[in-house]
Amino acid sequence: MSLIFLLIFRFLKTIIKNTIIFADKLNEMATRREFVTELARSSWAAYVKYNWGDNALEPVSDTFDRKFSGSQIGHKGGRTIFASLSTFLVMGLEKEFAQGKQWIVGNFSFENTNTYANIFGHVTHYIGGLLSAYALTGDELFLKKAEKFAVRIESAYNTSTGIPRSLFNLKDLSTINPYPSLSTIGGQYLEHAYLSDLTAKPQYRQQVTRIREHLEAAAKPNGLYYARMNINGQWDAQTSSLFGDSGGHYYRNLLLSYIQSGQSEQSIDALEAYRDAIEAMDRAQMFKEESNGIIWVREYDAARKQFGEVMEYSACLAGAMLIQGATVMQSLGGTEEEKATAKKQIKRHSKLADKLTETCYQASMQAALRLGPREFQPQNNFKVVTSDFLLR
Repeated sequence: MSLIFLLIFRFLKTIIKNTIIFADKLNEMATRREFVTELARSSWAAYVKYNWGDNALEPVSDTFDRKFSGSQIGHKGGRTIFASLSTFLVMGLEKEFAQGKQWIVGNFSFENTNTYANIFGHVTHYIGGLLSAYALTGDELFLKKAEKFAVRIESAYNTSTGIPRSLFNLKDLSTINPYPSLSTIGGQYLEHAYLSDLTAKPQYRQQVTRIREHLEAAAKPNGLYYARMNINGQWDAQTSSLFGDSGGHYYRNLLLSYIQSGQSEQSIDALEAYRDAIEAMDRAQMFKEESNGIIWVREYDAARKQFGEVMEYSACLAGAMLIQGATVMQSLGGTEEEKATAKKQIKRHSKLADKLTETCYQASMQAALRLGPREFQPQNNFKVVTSDFLLR
C-alpha cells in the first residue's frame, strides 16, 4: 500500500511541477505581449504627433521626409495607417484603430497620391490592409474602399499578358517601368483572390491567375525563376534568382494561396509550384551550408553561373515560410512514392527553416542594436555588407 501512495505522490508532484512551469510560461508570454503592445502604442503616438498621414520621418528634425514619403504613394498618402489597422485590432488597441479609421474616412484622397509607387505596395498595404480590417470587423466601409482601390489600379494590368508595369500613379492612372520584379508581379494573389470571394466578382482573381499562368509557363533554367520579367512575359536573363525582396514574396504567395483555399485540390498546383521552386533552389545550392553548420540563402546568377556572396536580411522570412510549408505537406496524400517524397521534403525544409532562422538570429545578435543589417555575410563571421536596416 505504501508503494501505491508513493507512486501517487510522485504523480501528483509531477503534475503540480508541470502546472507551475506552464503558469510561468503563460505569465512570461503575457509579459512579452504587453511589452510589444506598449511598443506599438508608443510608436503610434509618436507617428501621430510627428508624421501623421505621411510615411517617412526624419528623426533629427521631427519632420516628414518628402522625398522618401513621396515614393511610398505621396504626401499624406497614409500608407502606415492602412497597414496598421489589423495589427491594432489583434492587439486590442481600440483607440489607435479608431484614429486610423477616422483618418482614412476623413483625410485620404487620391488627389494626394500624385507620384509613382510600386503596384505591389498598393495591393499589399492598401488593399490588404483594408481587407484585413474588414475580416476582423465586418465593417463594409473597409471592403468598399478596398474594391475602390482595386478598380483604381485595373489599368496597370492592361498589357498583352496582364503583367503590370511596376510603378503606378493613383492620381492620373499612369504607369512606368516595364520590368517588374518577381515579387511585384507574383506577390499580389492573396488580396485579389480574397476580394473576389468577398464581392462575388471573379475578375480580380482572374487578373492575378493570368499572371501566375504566365510565370509557370515561362521557361526556367533548371527550374529557377529570374528576378524580373517584362510586361510581354519575357524574363530579364541578366537578373539573378533571388529569395529576398525581389523574389521571396512570390514563393510565399504560392504557399499561402494554397492555405487560403482551405488546402483544396483546386489549388494543389500552387503548392506543387512552391515545392518545385524550393527544390530547384536547393539543387542549385542557393541554400549554402558551411563547414560549421551554418546555412544561409544566396543569389544565383544563371547566365554567369555565379553565386552571390551576401545574404539579404529580408530572406530571413524564408524560415517561417519553410516550416509552414513543411507543416502543410504533412497532410498530403497520394501514392506511397509521393508520400515518401513529401516526407523527405518535410525533413529537409524543417532543417532549412531551423538553420536559416538561427543564422538570422546570429546576424541580429552581432549588431550593436540587435537589428539585422540589410546585407551580411554569414560565411565571413557575419560581416556586415550594408550597415543600414529596413524597419519592416
